[in-house]
Amino acid sequence: MIYIHRGKIYKNIRENSFKGFKLSINQGFNVETDVHFIKNNTPVCFHDFNLKRLKKVNKKIKNLNQNDLKKFKIIKLKTLIKLLKKETRLLVEIKPFLDKKKIYIFCKLIKKNKKNISVISFKEKNLIQLRNFDKNLKLGLIFNDNKNLNFIKSKLKQKHINFFVLHRSKFRNKKIDILNIKKIYYTFKNIKLKKTKKSKDLIIENILN
Repeated sequence: MIYIHRGKIYKNIRENSFKGFKLSINQGFNVETDVHFIKNNTPVCFHDFNLKRLKKVNKKIKNLNQNDLKKFKIIKLKTLIKLLKKETRLLVEIKPFLDKKKIYIFCKLIKKNKKNISVISFKEKNLIQLRNFDKNLKLGLIFNDNKNLNFIKSKLKQKHINFFVLHRSKFRNKKIDILNIKKIYYTFKNIKLKKTKKSKDLIIENILN
């Protein structure tokens, strides 16, 4: 299964943009996005904690309001979910730590699309809290590339983890391959589909360049 990283299906497409997500979905791909929460706790599709890199403005996402979303062309997670087709799968990476209010708002938003949506995070605490709120969510723990095999194996039987999201450096690791859990690998660029193993799930960007 292929997921388009932040909807960047072409190099000239802006990450986490409406255009990128729509093109990716219309091409028959699944998509991955990052989620932050603005001032009123609305979930939005944006990677960084600050606007500085992409918008050249030193302002934190958590301090944005609804008008800022239009000004900086940031889309709501709700908007992306409406683009999904029946067969489209969506990976949602939660970037900040979640509090109870954010968990409630987020889970209410994805409730009708839970079969299509999986939630991932580097922050294991987020997964624990989400599992406590909804036992049926599909949750994945993301590992940095520096995590060793023993650490990864220690997470195998955790009830709040359904699958692993692993760095591409672990892609051809036979000891990782035999672990009895679903695995998704990130992030590949300009990869040729014919060279990928059909049994492996990948997060890719610029796939049509």
